[in-house]
Amino acid sequence: MDNRKIAISLVRLAKKLEAEEGEYQEFFKKKLESYGVNSPAELDDAKKKKFFSEIENEWTKEKSALADELEKIAKELEGAEGDKCGEKGCIRRVGDNWRVMSGKTGKLWPAKYPTEDSADNALKAWHGSHFQKT
Repeated sequence: MDNRKIAISLVRLAKKLEAEEGEYQEFFKKKLESYGVNSPAELDDAKKKKFFSEIENEWTKEKSALADELEKIAKELEGAEGDKCGEKGCIRRVGDNWRVMSGKTGKLWPAKYPTEDSADNALKAWHGSHFQKT
């Protein structure tokens, strides 16, 4: 998927998320009304626990569809390996992880790193002497 298509997909997702936020606020307000309160703080601990359990269990309308769409975009970004980033490679954020992209092939390494520094260190280790300070 090219960058333009990814950008369009992200804009569509952002619009859906914005619409969902309004729907969620309305859903939450109706749930409060069904309990006869204006705020969850007005509920005793047992009712508050029940209230939030119902919120979590009942609010699934768009949640899973949006999550699926976001996962699809993340996979497409992960697969967007055609853009090279220099002879020595580079690091990219892909979803919640950091990945190293090969400078030769433009493909992502299979390893996923939790931090930018750990990905950078892996790339430096791979190239060894290329990154030694002189």
